[in-house]
Amino acid sequence: MMSAVSCDLFKLDNFDAPDGALSGRILDSETGECVQSDIIEGTTLKFIEHGYKNPESQYMRVKCDGTYANTMMFQGTYSIIPDSRNFMQIDTIEVKVGKHTTLDIEVIPYLRILDPSITKEGNNIIAKFRVQSNTIEAVKTLGLYASDQPIVGEPVRLCCIEAGVNTVLDSDTQMTLIMNASKFTADLKPGKDYWFRIGAVSATAGAKFNYAPAVLLNMGEITEEPEPDYNLLDDCEDLDGWNSPPVYLDFTDPRQGMSSIRNDFDGGVVLFQCSFPAPVDAGVSIEKGLLAMEFYVSDISIGDWASGDSSIEITSGGTYDQHELAWPLRKESLGLRNGWNHLELPLKDAVSTGGDIDLSAIDFLRIYHTGLPGGISFKIDNLRFIENE
Repeated sequence: MMSAVSCDLFKLDNFDAPDGALSGRILDSETGECVQSDIIEGTTLKFIEHGYKNPESQYMRVKCDGTYANTMMFQGTYSIIPDSRNFMQIDTIEVKVGKHTTLDIEVIPYLRILDPSITKEGNNIIAKFRVQSNTIEAVKTLGLYASDQPIVGEPVRLCCIEAGVNTVLDSDTQMTLIMNASKFTADLKPGKDYWFRIGAVSATAGAKFNYAPAVLLNMGEITEEPEPDYNLLDDCEDLDGWNSPPVYLDFTDPRQGMSSIRNDFDGGVVLFQCSFPAPVDAGVSIEKGLLAMEFYVSDISIGDWASGDSSIEITSGGTYDQHELAWPLRKESLGLRNGWNHLELPLKDAVSTGGDIDLSAIDFLRIYHTGLPGGISFKIDNLRFIENE
């Protein structure tokens, strides 16, 4: 017995397949260069087709090199609106899409990475560059990203080094990021090729990363390096925990890494103060341990260094005078001079206050002096503990 089946069930719809295409570039309106992006979590364009009462928004991703393409569009008129982006908002664009329509979009990127250079010297991959900001907002993060894929970036990486700068940067200041390949041997293999890319993101709400073009480098030989003979307290590469007084990152002449922390002293009391985000294990003993740091003074002749109250303090009590070790901040006893000074403070010579310190949980540092006026710039860098042999 055969059943009767309506022929309507076999009818195909009569809609034509999409035969329109839209492609183009996101261009920096000043330089004419493509605005580099992330393929994941980067810039997207929203497009809305005209002619419908309640049209649905559709989206296309901008590629890493700043180009975009959609070859599956219906011909017609569309509104193009940048959605997530790494450039300043622009007006809605109307475009008539035909079979092969090209539309370049000129924008002002939040950040420009100027004069980028990535080279390998020994174990170090060295990125040098400048950053130009086109907003009043700070630069939130700088990074050097590595991958075996050319789409390398913050979300697509094998490894990276980042600096949370949270600082307004001078576009004339050269920045340097150094990735030591010997510290990343789980990801970077000798003799293999990897892509490296410099990225920076503005503190502007919702901003996506801006990038320089990716560079392909061969790792060549990677030499094993011994572990440093110190335990780091703070490398002064970001301002996490440095909560008083107003300080900022200085990139001009750090003693190590990319930056030091600077205070253009206004005549208050506190030069530097830090509540460390996580307690630090000093890894040294009271008998042989040293607190080492690089300490900069712009003019040692200003102020009365010999009188007044002063101290360099570390504690495990979360604040001053609690489980504290302290040393006086005196010009004569420390041998301070103009410029950078290398300080090594024996823990056994410190004054103890508020109970015994727990050297496995250092969580607070303060440096102050009550006898100094304004007009002196101070910098600090590379705080670390050393066990003196």
